[in-house]
Amino acid sequence: MKWLKRNTGLKEPQVQPYHLQEAIASALQYWQNAQRHVDVSEGFQQIDHFIYQYRLAEKRYMYLLKQIRRRNEKQREA
Repeated sequence: MKWLKRNTGLKEPQVQPYHLQEAIASALQYWQNAQRHVDVSEGFQQIDHFIYQYRLAEKRYMYLLKQIRRRNEKQREA
């Protein structure tokens, strides 16, 4: 299992605080735009596509919020 040994040093990339704030603002804007697209879309394929985009944007936004909460908790503990 060479691939397992090779990838043991990989870690999740750390996002800098100012980048995290920008990413959250961008994700929120993308989520709101996706909601607007769902509201005005026509046709089953178009609706399905925009619903997928909406859910994806929501998950990304929630993930980024969790990241900032974790960072704040670590700062309080230190």
